[in-house]
Amino acid sequence: MNRILIAEGVAQKKDGEPEIRLRDGLSAQDITRLSEQISNRLTVAEATNVLNVSAEFLMLLRKSEIVEPVIDALDQVPKYEKRALESLMEGLTAAVNSKVKETDELVSIIDAARRIRCPASDIVGLVLNGELTKVSRDTTVRGIAGFRVNPREVRACLPPLEMDGVTKGEAASTLRVTYQTVNYFIDEGLLKSLRVRNPKSRQFLDAVTKDSIKEFQREYETLGQLAHRYRRASGPLGCHLEAKGICPFETPGGISWYYSRRGLDHRLKKVGLVAPEMKQATSA
Repeated sequence: MNRILIAEGVAQKKDGEPEIRLRDGLSAQDITRLSEQISNRLTVAEATNVLNVSAEFLMLLRKSEIVEPVIDALDQVPKYEKRALESLMEGLTAAVNSKVKETDELVSIIDAARRIRCPASDIVGLVLNGELTKVSRDTTVRGIAGFRVNPREVRACLPPLEMDGVTKGEAASTLRVTYQTVNYFIDEGLLKSLRVRNPKSRQFLDAVTKDSIKEFQREYETLGQLAHRYRRASGPLGCHLEAKGICPFETPGGISWYYSRRGLDHRLKKVGLVAPEMKQATSA
């Protein structure tokens, strides 16, 4: 109470004194207002009980700005306005469609989020924005868990995901190496991996950053890329280059060969290798 009175500006505290002093007397209206303010602010545990969600779900709602915490002057701990939570529940209730049929395959918001692999707060946002037409409510279940949606409709309404990288298979195709070689390059620090969601299935997968692929291609060229450039079979080409003293980096068995780009084109010309398109340009 002391901190609330100080925050309200109706009291002050002098250094060294444990008590506070009111600037003016408190009216009955002030006392009622402050009492309502205190009772309206809920702790995290109380807020999760009102919404019937986990603390993690409440944090997702907070990150999505669907609910906004306030700092209580009483103990400087984030609290949640009871009226705001009740307003959230009213918004979800208003979105319920009485014409939804049992054959629409409805599941709870929490189950839908688990199936689609998306934050449950995203589905809450879709419901509040009126983007879902198949919304019902199981009145036997309290809070947000009682609202039911159609997973297919949710998936169609969610914005498409964008990958920050490419799959390992796509990286292998770009560099013309084996999938195993991509893993080797990642282990050696030549490529960088990151955890992303597949835009279609929304499942997590290990991808390769586009920047690391560009950086690799600035520094190195694989035997597969050389074979493609000179239209040769990679095995015989690799043996031919090695016989001419153009050797790849040492790699374990089963890993594709790769070369430093530094001076590589000059050395290839010295052993008589010219790309077909360069030959055509010269003859023309």
